[in-house]
Amino acid sequence: MTRRALLVLAVFVVAARVAAGMRGDVDAQRGPDRTGTADQSQPLATGSNVATPTGDWREDPFYVDLIASRARRADYRAFVTARPLEAVLRDLAADASLLRPPGAWTPESLGTADAFGDDGEANRWTVARLYGGVAVQVARGPRSDGLGGVENWTLVTPYPDRTLRHLERGTLLLIARVPPL
Repeated sequence: MTRRALLVLAVFVVAARVAAGMRGDVDAQRGPDRTGTADQSQPLATGSNVATPTGDWREDPFYVDLIASRARRADYRAFVTARPLEAVLRDLAADASLLRPPGAWTPESLGTADAFGDDGEANRWTVARLYGGVAVQVARGPRSDGLGGVENWTLVTPYPDRTLRHLERGTLLLIARVPPL
């Protein structure tokens, strides 16, 4: 990840922790439901400690390898949809689990290095050549998992196809689990 991306992620983590403290840890106050288990209204992770988004998303682990270092892959999940970024952001506007610090969820044009970082297995020059002069549209923001944890969501459009030869028009969602402080 670039320094700018790490700085943005750090701001999101701090904002999420502050927001969780201001809410007074709502889930802890609510307590168990009648069955004696934790509240099941929040989606829980399957396998990798990262949530599954609702809607027409399709999981595609190929993109985790593309952007994440081997040491951090268990903290990531990747999903794709044919929907454009604007439609995805409209749908996410109603999601109460998304945190909204300043600058979050605002699309911006970035170069490929800033959008994807350089920790993954993809050759950054291949990815840059694929995009040519096309800017990558990226929107980032934090999400509370409802259990005191935070995820960093990154939405990318267009995104590379699995062969790294063409750009897909839909939206790629990269979810990274942020370790507790």
